[in-house]
Amino acid sequence: MQKGELKLVIPADFIAEDLKKAAKRRKVVQRSENKKALTEVKANTRTLAMVLRSERELLSMNKEHENQIVELKLLVEEKNREVEKLRGLCLKQREEIKSLKNDVLFPDVMNSQLQELLEKQGSELKQAKQLIPSLQDQVTSLTGQIQCLAYDLAEVKADKYSSRGCYDSLSSSPRSPEYNQEEAVNSL
Repeated sequence: MQKGELKLVIPADFIAEDLKKAAKRRKVVQRSENKKALTEVKANTRTLAMVLRSERELLSMNKEHENQIVELKLLVEEKNREVEKLRGLCLKQREEIKSLKNDVLFPDVMNSQLQELLEKQGSELKQAKQLIPSLQDQVTSLTGQIQCLAYDLAEVKADKYSSRGCYDSLSSSPRSPEYNQEEAVNSL
């Protein structure tokens, strides 16, 4: 050693202890850094959860709005149908009003139309009067035929029952109503 040089002697225990303290300090710093990182992750996690919750709420509101839109569209369609019905009714009433105005302003046209209708109904009445006697004759003829058939049926039944020994069948057989021509003519 040279003169003037001093050597510093540090005991090994002290160095080991200092190294342990330094290592502890590093661990504490690492832990605080880890805690900061976890806190940041937690903060980000909360933010993500909030975003997801907001997204669900928005989707739910969107669905509700879509349902409301569908309901409103149906309501608008129904109202449009009602408007079309009212428009048709107004057009019909407008035509009726025009017709009534024409009838009031131009009664001759109406009278001529009524006269034509009256003439048409008169000719139909004449045709009916001509057909009525023919139809009455047909009814009389058909009634006679029905009476003959009823009489023949009664005879057949009588023959059938007479073979069995029953002669009461003619008096108990149903009879067709008799046709009175005079009453039919008077009813017309």
